[in-house]
Amino acid sequence: MKTKLKPAKTTKQTPSAEDYRLIGKIAKRAIKLEAKLAWWGGPHSLLGDRGQTDLTMDLTVCHSKHFKLRLSEMLKTKDTFSLMHDIYMIAGSVNKETLGWDGLGSPRFTKASK
Repeated sequence: MKTKLKPAKTTKQTPSAEDYRLIGKIAKRAIKLEAKLAWWGGPHSLLGDRGQTDLTMDLTVCHSKHFKLRLSEMLKTKDTFSLMHDIYMIAGSVNKETLGWDGLGSPRFTKASK
């Protein structure tokens, strides 16, 4: 019996000034971590030539249109594996043309819906 995947619940919220501040800091941290990971694993970056601005936009779209993220936890986490898992997933799943979600799952740092 096949398991049918349900589309993720979408949110439509305008991020607060605090959300924007946290998203900017998360993007900056992720770019620094990714540079370290690329150095250890070889010369290639998984984010390609995308920079902090692109990542900030992806995180903003994800947080405001698709999944409410636990931004404070993302910024403070010591679990860099889970953080970078979400960063790569979000960067690869946000459709840059439609701003839709092309991913198969949800980020680990998603707030649980009640």
